[in-house]
Amino acid sequence: MRDLKLNSSGDLDISGYDLHLVDEKERVAQQLLIRLRFFQGEWYLDTTFGMPYYQTILLKQPDGAEVAAVFKAEIVQVADVNKILEFSIDYNNALRQLSVDFIVDTTFGPVDISEVL
Repeated sequence: MRDLKLNSSGDLDISGYDLHLVDEKERVAQQLLIRLRFFQGEWYLDTTFGMPYYQTILLKQPDGAEVAAVFKAEIVQVADVNKILEFSIDYNNALRQLSVDFIVDTTFGPVDISEVL
């Protein structure tokens, strides 16, 4: 399976005036980041798709175990992800940043993701 390559800002990578494709580990990593950055209800054709940020995560007093469970559930739904090998989540209250670091076992080998949301 292949996917269109996105640049660091999430737009289509058209460097050299050409579309680029990704596959295997790079595709899985890209799909994981897309899934984590997508807010539930953002896409009008399927309002159930995406992370429930407003419903579960961006609350005044979020439940840490529930937040971790939501992230893990979204991660394992990505195609070719077999299991989560390592997972950590950290919320910096002063900066209001949520950091998610994890390693997943995929069909193509391990993929390491570190994302600040």
